[in-house]
Amino acid sequence: MQESADHEPNTVMAVMQKGYQINGRLLRPAMVMVSRAPS
Repeated sequence: MQESADHEPNTVMAVMQKGYQINGRLLRPAMVMVSRAPS
């Protein structure tokens, strides 16, 4: 998680690695950066 005043808390800011599904089965989950409220 990364602090951000530009994004709402708990929203995806960036996708670092794409996830994949085949026939509805998850092969690899996406790796994302999520925002949190500034402390």
